[in-house]
Amino acid sequence: MNIDEIIRDAILNKLGEKYEYIKTLRGGNFSHVYLLKHLVFYENHVLKVINSKFILEQLMQEDKQKSQEKYKKIKERFLNEARLLSRINHPNIVRVHDVDIFSDRQTKIDIPFFTMDCVIGKDLAVTIEEKSPMEFKRVLELSMDILGALRVLHQNGIVHRDLKPENIMVNQKGKAIVIDFGLAKDLLSNTNLTSSGSSFGTPSYMSPEQIIDSSKVGPLSDIYSFGAVLYELLAGESPFTGKGITEILKEQLKSPVPDVREKRPDLPVGIGKVIQKAMQKNENQRYQNAEAMMVELKTYE
Repeated sequence: MNIDEIIRDAILNKLGEKYEYIKTLRGGNFSHVYLLKHLVFYENHVLKVINSKFILEQLMQEDKQKSQEKYKKIKERFLNEARLLSRINHPNIVRVHDVDIFSDRQTKIDIPFFTMDCVIGKDLAVTIEEKSPMEFKRVLELSMDILGALRVLHQNGIVHRDLKPENIMVNQKGKAIVIDFGLAKDLLSNTNLTSSGSSFGTPSYMSPEQIIDSSKVGPLSDIYSFGAVLYELLAGESPFTGKGITEILKEQLKSPVPDVREKRPDLPVGIGKVIQKAMQKNENQRYQNAEAMMVELKTYE
């Protein structure tokens, strides 16, 4: 067994006998994700284990002397936000359950983890690929679900930070559910690693402020990201499709958002302006909250 598998099994042991490991879903620099079966409720849950070793290594590159102190702060911030998420019960937000720390004796590192519901369905990226061009009425239904989720998250002081079609599931009842809050990636957002030029997110959906300095990302960055998602729902492609990441990021910073009706002339007049307002380069010129954008979109129902 490798170290990640040993840590996974130790966390399962810490959780008690209520979970059974099924398979590994994915692993990466920031976190490892596993599928579990809850043996009491007979439901599938997901275990997300933060790759604390990688995070700490990054902090040590920045400032070896203060790395432990900084790690302690970002660990506490992560746990506070994960616990806050665990108290939110909303039909369009994946439910977070167990939030805790495993103290690894071998590496002497505290490793945060949490479990959450496993949403059965397809992510929105697959839905777009299968159903494009999507019926406008259906896009409005999904938009109300997503914006409703963002409204509650923002009211509770939570910013998603990585809103994109792959992080929005459509369950078996056809409802959109926001998942994967990017908490692991955000662990570094208040360090100099970010402010010195690093950014976290997905280029096609990143707001200009997220590209410039991820540590200053707020709720209005999610509004921008949703504007890009809405464009893609309607057009079948992202608003900015430059060749390569660098070109896409330049377009996000400088290029005007195209009118979606150039791709879909059948859409109502004005819907392009809704997307363009959500994706204003200056965040003060965007919808100032999810509710305001919901109200605007409801006029098209």
